[in-house]
Amino acid sequence: MLRSILSVVAGFLTMTVIVMVGTMALMAGMVPGGMKAMRDRMRKAGGAGGAGAMPTPTPRYLAANIALSLLAAIAGGWVTARIAPTSPMSYVGLLCAVVLVMGVLSARMPGSEAQPGWYRAGIPVVGVVGAVMGGLLRSGVG
Repeated sequence: MLRSILSVVAGFLTMTVIVMVGTMALMAGMVPGGMKAMRDRMRKAGGAGGAGAMPTPTPRYLAANIALSLLAAIAGGWVTARIAPTSPMSYVGLLCAVVLVMGVLSARMPGSEAQPGWYRAGIPVVGVVGAVMGGLLRSGVG
């Protein structure tokens, strides 16, 4: 039972760490002024987040973030399938459910309105597709 839970948690944490580190790198490389400019802008907006605190993402940034999310999801699906005690794709399915729930919650967070609607809806889909790909890679299917 513990290994079952661990497989999904480890897969999700893998995705989270890759996305967080990758997003910081993308912001540092693609946002004029890098992370310092983002912090300054948030501080001026009162630190509350919201659309006024965040610049509108460029198409280039959105494309890079989608690619990053796909790679993170593939890694997360692979880790989940690797740790799963039996039926790895069943646990990858649970990971997909977590990704969908977190994607819906994220799309409703303050500040998310700066992102286009297609992007907010697409990121969880990319996460599910990537997790399944990672699970299949680990399972040797395909």
